[in-house]
Amino acid sequence: MRPDRRMPATQPPAKQETPTSDQRESPAFRCGEEVNVNQIGLTGRLTRDPEMRATRAGDDVCAMRLAVDGPEENTVFVDVTAFHQLGGNCGEYLSKGRAVAVSGRLAYSEWEDPEGQRRSKHEVIAQAIDFLGGGRGDHDEEPES
Repeated sequence: MRPDRRMPATQPPAKQETPTSDQRESPAFRCGEEVNVNQIGLTGRLTRDPEMRATRAGDDVCAMRLAVDGPEENTVFVDVTAFHQLGGNCGEYLSKGRAVAVSGRLAYSEWEDPEGQRRSKHEVIAQAIDFLGGGRGDHDEEPES
């Protein structure tokens, strides 16, 4: 009896789509590599007064929570952390209800709470925060950009 000599099934090569003009202009297309970008921009109001603390090195850290209106009246709550001078300015000039525009990067962290439960969260590490009008506790003076 002769062994069965089947040829492996082959599929025709996938048809490649023609890139759009925007894709052809991107640096990733020209370099032939994929680029991942971790960039986020949000506009909303602070749900509480910013909480200030300092690192061991003495740098300012400001933690805030932002309420961002979504489609169909769904509000998303996002934790935002600002460091150094940006964090100090936020702690000094921002308060609950103030509208801000935040741009930064998304970060993920995991930890174990005192009860031994695993916890995790996503937060925005702010790179720039624009202080917008409105909200309670507006101050007459704001830092220069």
